[in-house]
Amino acid sequence: MRSRSTNMSEQYWRDRYGLPPRPDERAPARLRRPRQRRWRKRQASAATFGPGAAWLLSSAVLRRGSLLKLGIVLFAAVWAVGGGLVLADYMRNAQGRDTSAPQTAAFDVDPEGNLARLFASRGHDALLADNAAANEASLIALRGYVLTGSVGFKTEWQRSVQLFEASQNAIVKNSRGWTDGRQLLQLTEFRRTSEELLAEERTLASFVGTPNRFPGLRLYDEEVAPAFDEALRLCDLMLQSIMTSNGSDSASSVDALARLRGDVRTMRAGLALFLRSRVMTMPIEVEAAYESFQTSGGVLAGLRAKARPGDQAKFDRLAELIQSTDKNLQQIFALKRTSRWDYADYVFRQKVLPLSAKISVTLGEWGAGS
Repeated sequence: MRSRSTNMSEQYWRDRYGLPPRPDERAPARLRRPRQRRWRKRQASAATFGPGAAWLLSSAVLRRGSLLKLGIVLFAAVWAVGGGLVLADYMRNAQGRDTSAPQTAAFDVDPEGNLARLFASRGHDALLADNAAANEASLIALRGYVLTGSVGFKTEWQRSVQLFEASQNAIVKNSRGWTDGRQLLQLTEFRRTSEELLAEERTLASFVGTPNRFPGLRLYDEEVAPAFDEALRLCDLMLQSIMTSNGSDSASSVDALARLRGDVRTMRAGLALFLRSRVMTMPIEVEAAYESFQTSGGVLAGLRAKARPGDQAKFDRLAELIQSTDKNLQQIFALKRTSRWDYADYVFRQKVLPLSAKISVTLGEWGAGS
């Protein structure tokens, strides 16, 4: 603020030269109130929301349309960031597609869409290519589903089957304009083979994850394993009965029953692992226990004659279990040595692959003759 002497000297030459008097720098109280109010508002905002909010709410920012400008800037920033994210996502998806490859196989469609209308607009050669590609894709996906049991392979196989059926129906509809009698006869065989192929594929897919895939293993789990458990229980009961009888021949009977019980335990533990593996040779200890198990029937007949009347029924039941179990094990071992052990793999190799190859040959002949 100017000193009083300076103000007086300035007022002197202003009066001398006829200039209006200079207004005093000290504004009246009514002129200083808005500035004081703005300052108090900024202090309250800083105490409540922080320095940033205080600056934003101050009249210096809000006056002369600054709030509108700030809103426009924020909207433009959000729009630019969102557009950049959308563009980046589009470029990332575009890199995963092969845009140079011709879209002739029609595998980009949704299986739930109108496949009939899609294939109706395609030519003869394109339909043959579609059917051949769907046939190959179904084989690959079905093989993956059989080996892994993955739901992804199953979904891909179902999608390929839908495309195969739709392209086949389009070929049949397109055959109304054929004039070659040989091709028409081949078409009848083609439709029959396709129906048989799809039936075998659906049967094969139903085996995955079920006991029906391994018939020999199912026979073991349902018949042999429960028989082993019952045989062990009978051996324990008869051993307890013989040891409490204190007979003169109890030592030989106990030895024979204990040996039979040990053979059954060895077989139950070893066969459960052997039958679920890809090994074709039975372990030595399991094979030795099985041979002793087979010859135990005559030993039990001699023990029954010396047993008490209350234990003879147990010996009869144990002999029946040994006989029936031996018969079931022979069937299981016979299946283990054949290709039918994994029935799903057998159906794929012996039925699905030949039918698919037959369809491929027919499609190749039609493509070469067009």
